[in-house]
Amino acid sequence: ALNDRFSIGLTGKVIRRNIGDFANAWGYSFDVGVQYRGERFLLGLNVQDLSTMLQSWSVNQEALTNIEEVFGDALPEGGTELVLPVARFGSGVILPVGPESQLVLGLDVDMAFDGQQAFVLNVGDISFHPRVGTEFLYKGVLAFRAGINRVLLHEGLSLTPSVGTGLHLKQLSIDYGFGDFAGLSSDLGFSHRISLQLRLERPEAGTE
Repeated sequence: ALNDRFSIGLTGKVIRRNIGDFANAWGYSFDVGVQYRGERFLLGLNVQDLSTMLQSWSVNQEALTNIEEVFGDALPEGGTELVLPVARFGSGVILPVGPESQLVLGLDVDMAFDGQQAFVLNVGDISFHPRVGTEFLYKGVLAFRAGINRVLLHEGLSLTPSVGTGLHLKQLSIDYGFGDFAGLSSDLGFSHRISLQLRLERPEAGTE
């Protein structure tokens, strides 16, 4: 934290992806974020894969032999994939609920630069992906969350709901999120996300 209002952070990450027994990949990248916290509102900017993620894929050719007719003679091969950065702008309004709790209403907008035009609003090679959500925080410790994504698919506009919870201790936070992988009408199943955060803060004056 730079002061009581501004915070900035940098995260290095290692990504491991698996597609069953067929393929796997390792990726390396960095994320950076900036946040401003006012009395009743929040503003933030997070840039994911700032360095452009480099993913190296390996394909198990033996596992693909049983479905070779799907690909014909051209079976997939391993290779290197570049994942371009995504900028995420976030805003929130803090509403007090009683003496010890609060409700946060949030709006996020992602900006993707891959030119796929996969979201609701597209301008050239830039796609804008809005999200809305809410969080109820009890005594600054226990959080309950819910949100909705709107993704424009070929079949039309699709809703992707999600829910989550979090536990915030003095220097440790644990968060869990659950949602559809690609919308209510998708057959791809569900997504579970668990995160652990450890805050390294300066001790207060007069303490060791």
